[in-house]
Amino acid sequence: MLLRPQQMAPSGAFFWLKRLGVLLPLGWQVVAHSAALAFDGSSGIAGLSREATWLRLLHYQGGALGRAQSAIHSPEFFLDPNGMVDPAAELDATVHALRQPVVRGQEDNHAACRFPARRQWLETRSSDLQSALKGTLQDLHCPGFAEWGGPQGIASISLMFANGYLGNPASYYGHLFLKFNAEKGTQSYLVDKTENFGALDVKGDNPVQYIVKALIGSYDGGFSQIDFFYHDAAYTEHEFRDLWEYRLDLTPSEIRFLSAHAWEVHRKRYTYFFFHDNCAFRVAELLELLDGVQAVPPGAPWIIPQVVVNVVAAQSRDGKPLVKERRLHPSRQSRLYQRYKALNGEQQALVRSIAAQEIVLSDPPVKRQPEADQARMVDTLLDYYQFTSGTTEAGGDKHLPKEYFTALKTRFELPPVANASRPVAQDVRDAPDAGHPPGWVQIGLGSQEGHGAVQTIRLRPAYYDDLDSDAAQPPWSGLSMGDLTLERQGETTHIKRLDFVAINSNRPSVTGMPGDGGTGWTARFGVEKQSLACTDCQVWRLQGDYRKVLPLPVPDSMLALGMGGGVQSNRNDEGMTFVSAVLKVAKRFQNGSHLNFSQETKSPLDRSEASRHSSTLEWRTPLTRSLDLRLLWEHDGVARTTIGFGAYW
Repeated sequence: MLLRPQQMAPSGAFFWLKRLGVLLPLGWQVVAHSAALAFDGSSGIAGLSREATWLRLLHYQGGALGRAQSAIHSPEFFLDPNGMVDPAAELDATVHALRQPVVRGQEDNHAACRFPARRQWLETRSSDLQSALKGTLQDLHCPGFAEWGGPQGIASISLMFANGYLGNPASYYGHLFLKFNAEKGTQSYLVDKTENFGALDVKGDNPVQYIVKALIGSYDGGFSQIDFFYHDAAYTEHEFRDLWEYRLDLTPSEIRFLSAHAWEVHRKRYTYFFFHDNCAFRVAELLELLDGVQAVPPGAPWIIPQVVVNVVAAQSRDGKPLVKERRLHPSRQSRLYQRYKALNGEQQALVRSIAAQEIVLSDPPVKRQPEADQARMVDTLLDYYQFTSGTTEAGGDKHLPKEYFTALKTRFELPPVANASRPVAQDVRDAPDAGHPPGWVQIGLGSQEGHGAVQTIRLRPAYYDDLDSDAAQPPWSGLSMGDLTLERQGETTHIKRLDFVAINSNRPSVTGMPGDGGTGWTARFGVEKQSLACTDCQVWRLQGDYRKVLPLPVPDSMLALGMGGGVQSNRNDEGMTFVSAVLKVAKRFQNGSHLNFSQETKSPLDRSEASRHSSTLEWRTPLTRSLDLRLLWEHDGVARTTIGFGAYW
C-alpha cells in the first residue's frame, strides 16, 4: 500500500494551496511493512516512522513549501526536541523512552503512561520490543490514565452529534464529540467519559470577535474531558438540542487503542479554524487511526459535523456497518412535544387550560380521565414547566414555578406508566445521517414577464434553507453561507443574489401553551438586485426582522408576521435605509414536499419614494436523497416563473 502525500490531512489554512500543488508534505511514498521489524538499525526506525499510523499518532499535516509538521504544538506531546517536524527522531526517542525503567511514585512521567497508544502500536510492529517491554513494564499502573477513565472499563465508543443551534454562532453547524461507554450495569450512562474538542480561551469574546478569530486561526483548540451528564444538561436542557449517539462496532483492541490515543491528546493544543480544523475534523482524525476507517470527507474545503456523521455512518468493514447502533437523546423540548402529541384532543385541551391557569389538576374534568391518562398529562406538564422555566448554564438550577411542585406531588399520587426510556433506539430514517449533504447546486429554466426566457444557476456551499431542513436542523429554519444565484437573460449574465450569510429562525408553538415558541427572526448580509425589472442594479444590503410565528389549523403549517429593516448601498437614488413588513405562510407535506409563500413590503426612510412590494411562492419536493425539484414564482415589479433541478453534494 502506498502512502501518498494527499493522504496527509491538510491544515485548513493551506487547503487551497495544496489543491494547486504547492504543498509537498515530505513526499512520502512508502510500502507498509507486513512483518515485525527489529529496532536495532536506523532502517527499521526510518521505515516505521513513515507509516501512516505513526504519522497519524503524531498528527502530522501538510504544511507550506514542502514542509510537514504536527498539528499539535504542545511541547509535552513530543519526546524529541525536533519531534514536531521529524517523525523518525520522535519514533527513536519514543522507543528509547519506553525502554527506560519506571521510577516508583513517578509512573505518570514514564513514556508508557504518557503515550499508551504509541506503545500499543509499536508492540504490534515489533515482537522484539514487545518482549523487551514485558519485563521492564510488567504490572505498570498509570494513575493519571486510570483516573481519566481507561481503558479497562471502556466497553464501547460512540460518536456523538448535537443538532445545530441558531442561538450561538459557534454552534450553527452542530457539534461532534466522542463518548467512552462503560460496561453495562456498572454505572449510569450519564457518567460516561467524553472527549470534546473546541476553541480555548474564548471567554469574554463576543460573537463577532469569536467568528473573526476562529476564521483566521487566532484561537488555540484542544480536547477536554467531562462526564456525559454535562453535555446532556447543556444540550438537551439548556439549549434544547437533540443529541444523536452513533455507537461504533469496534474490536476490544481498537477500543483500547482509540481510548489510549484520546488520553495522549487530552489537553494538548492545536490551532483552531472554524471551517476546517474544528471539532468535526479533530474527532474524525481520531477515528481514522483505526484500520479501514474514513471519517474526514475527501477533498472538502470545509468540514461540517453532519458530513462527518454521514461519512462514518455510510461505511462498512468486513461486511458489517461501522455504526452498530443509533440512539436519540431527546431534548426537553422534544420530550415535551412527544408526550403532548401522544395525548388525545380532550387531554391536550385540558393540559393547555392547566398551563394557562384556567383550571387546576384537581378539577373534575381532569379527575374524570383514567388514572394512567392523568399520569401522562402530568408528565407532559412537568416537561412543560421545566421547558419554560428559563434556560440556565449547565449544572445550574432552574427557577421552577410553584405549579411544577404541585404537579410533581400529584404525579407521586398516580400509578407509574410506561414511558419511553432515555436514550431511545431510533429509526434509521429519522437520524441525521439519513438527510441530504449540505452542499447544493441548482440549474433553473424560466420565463419573465416582458423579457422572455431566463436561465439561472444557484450554488449553495452550505448549509440548508427552510424548504430542505431535515432531522439534523431546526424545522422551519434556514442557515446558508456563500449562497450565490446567477441569472442569464439574452446575452448578459448578472448576479441575482449573493448571501454571504443568511439566517432564518421560526419557532411556531407546537402545544399552544404559554412560552412555547411563537417567535422568529431573520438576518442576512449580501448583494442582490433591487428588483426583477432591472438588470445592472445590484446593491449591498444588510437586513433583518423579528417575527411572531403562529401555527395554523392545518397540520404542519405556520404563519409568520414580522417587522424589520435594513441598510443598503444607495443606487438609483433609492436610499440607504428602509423598514420592512413580512408575511409568510409555510406548509409541510407527508411526502417531504414543502411550500412557502411570502409577501414583503419595504419603505425607504431617507427618500420619498413609494413602498415596494414583492411576493414569492416556492414549492420543493425531494426526488431522491441527493436530488430535488423546485418551482418558484416571483413578483417584484414584474413576474417570473422558474423550475429548478437541484443536486446535493
